[in-house]
Amino acid sequence: MSKVYNELKSYATAVPNGDHPDDDETAPKAFVTILQFDKDYNLVDAAWKQITTVGLQSSPTVKQPPHDYLFKEVTVREPGFAYVFVSNEHPTYVDIYFDDVTVTHTPSPIVSSSDYFAFGLQHTTGERAGVYEQRQLYNGKELQDELSLAIYDYGARFYYPEVGRWWHVDPLTEKYFSWNPYNYTFNNPILFVDKDGRDGMVTVSGSGSKTDPITYTIKANYYYNTNNLTKSQAAAIKQSISNFNSTTSNFKDKAGNHVSIKYDLSAKGFDNDEAVNEAVNNDKFTNEFGGKSSYGNKIVNTNSDNSTSRFGADIGGTSINGGSNLIEVYDDNIQKAVTNGFNESDIIVSTINHEIGHNLGGEHGDPNPVNKDHIYLGYGTKPNCYGNGCSEPYVEKTKVTPKFGETIIRRIEEPKDVYYLNKKKQE
Repeated sequence: MSKVYNELKSYATAVPNGDHPDDDETAPKAFVTILQFDKDYNLVDAAWKQITTVGLQSSPTVKQPPHDYLFKEVTVREPGFAYVFVSNEHPTYVDIYFDDVTVTHTPSPIVSSSDYFAFGLQHTTGERAGVYEQRQLYNGKELQDELSLAIYDYGARFYYPEVGRWWHVDPLTEKYFSWNPYNYTFNNPILFVDKDGRDGMVTVSGSGSKTDPITYTIKANYYYNTNNLTKSQAAAIKQSISNFNSTTSNFKDKAGNHVSIKYDLSAKGFDNDEAVNEAVNNDKFTNEFGGKSSYGNKIVNTNSDNSTSRFGADIGGTSINGGSNLIEVYDDNIQKAVTNGFNESDIIVSTINHEIGHNLGGEHGDPNPVNKDHIYLGYGTKPNCYGNGCSEPYVEKTKVTPKFGETIIRRIEEPKDVYYLNKKKQE
């Protein structure tokens, strides 16, 4: 406790005889004081409140109101300790009575905080006592600290922040041949977050004025085998493409620029898989890092093998499928729902809207079409119907909203967010 004693002594030296800055010389030198110490018992802050003349008693024997009310509030900015006391430090004799002294601690809504160097190495961290350990840390990824390895689980690969490199080769190495396959975020973690290898193309044009807004065009092509998809599925793809292309987002950014976000999506069918794969592989462009990125995607009709009840999925990027460019439609699950009376077209259109949203970089929780984790089916009541037989099945349709495009572009432009799509500035 000698460390605390020395710190208290240094505080007393700083306010000799109770002389604080800005004291009221007409009132007694009596205070409520709060001293803040860090975890190592270093004095980091001091706050006090002096009494006033409000509580001065006119009778030496009869206590009379009003009484003075002392209140002092401080904000604790780091883990540590507080030393709270009341004192009468007046240089001459003055009777002062303190009563009902209460200390209230209001916990911060923030239960933990961490600060990082750019490549993810922690340099300061704090956590409220008595809470569960927070393991979702840098970029929201789970820290794997077994055997003191201190690596982050990004799903497909593990990241080692001490050296700023992945532990495994990039599954999309062939697309970024000019970069080391272990590099993290093209060696620029301030601007990029290497999350899951999403592909697509965004072009940018415009000056930002009202008549010439900064226009982002999100481009992607979708190909399918006409002998694989059902007519309903092919029609739903075209409807979904139309849903995106007819949706525009217009707003002002933080700098006051006028911004417009548009889609340029297309869908085309071939009568064999070879032609589909060739079209997907041909839709590539040279990105700003000198590598090849894709905006061609494939949609296939398949069965779920009873592994899921979902109606479709956007398959994550791998070296086998050339990146995140494969959307699967699970016809067996769709037909089960149709058998129970649900509208097939509503299910497929909502599913394609949702999975294209993922394909373009959307996450669950973003604005629709990806807000929820799957397409919801339910039962409602027929209009003007009462009693038995009034229940009817309905599909909670997933629509393309203007806010979705804005969310995707903000992930590209704002360093604090996730960079999913590869951006190509228009010449």
